[in-house]
Amino acid sequence: MLYGLADFRLNSALPPRRYVSYLSAAGPSGTATFLTTAHPRSPLLDLAAVRYVVVERAGAGPGLDAQRELEGDAAFVRLAQTPRALLYENLGALPRVRLVYRALPVARPADARKQLAQLVQERAHLAAADEVALIEPDADGSPAPALASAATAADRVRLLNPGDPDRLSIEANNAQPAILLVVDTFYPGWRATVDGARVPLFPADLLFRAVYLPPGSHRVVLEYRSRTFPAAVVLCAAAAAACLSFAVRRRPTAMSSSQS
Repeated sequence: MLYGLADFRLNSALPPRRYVSYLSAAGPSGTATFLTTAHPRSPLLDLAAVRYVVVERAGAGPGLDAQRELEGDAAFVRLAQTPRALLYENLGALPRVRLVYRALPVARPADARKQLAQLVQERAHLAAADEVALIEPDADGSPAPALASAATAADRVRLLNPGDPDRLSIEANNAQPAILLVVDTFYPGWRATVDGARVPLFPADLLFRAVYLPPGSHRVVLEYRSRTFPAAVVLCAAAAAACLSFAVRRRPTAMSSSQS
């Protein structure tokens, strides 16, 4: 979003603050540059739709602890191995785009982080039926609604264009009020519309994006528009114009000097 990269999910020298805070809630983490965690089994990884986990092959220390942790969990299936690493599939991972029917408003990111850290202490995995989204106020300070509804058999949600990192189109059908949760990093500049009308976009579970949906069938669009890029373009254009003006004013003086 900042430098033309597809996303932040690989390695980033400048990881979003919410991303680092989310990983720290999951447990002691490694370097922020590589965005690693020392606890490969965590309900926060399920919430974040983390489907695959790579750990160091058992030898000693953290690598041995991580392998034991995953081998003893039926939700993790070993898919591949190398002399140095093991690849597991996390069958407990929740979908990247989903409908959540219970929501709890929180005032600040610190409040969400505290409750997520408590969740880590209570369980190793989180089923979709037990999910409660922690929703912060939107950019204007408006609080999100509290929800306590439930899914029905006819409810559906579908991401129409998964390959576009800056614009997501989603179809949703929900018989009860729900939160549309998108497991991508919340970041200033994202906008949301529901059936063509602009709606608030809320931070959810400290890290993600959420939109409130009334009952019905909906078309939701999330689109990123940089707040700083237009201003940067104007400043660059003004600087270029100033340089050009300076060069034009200097040119006659330079020519006069050469003639004399």
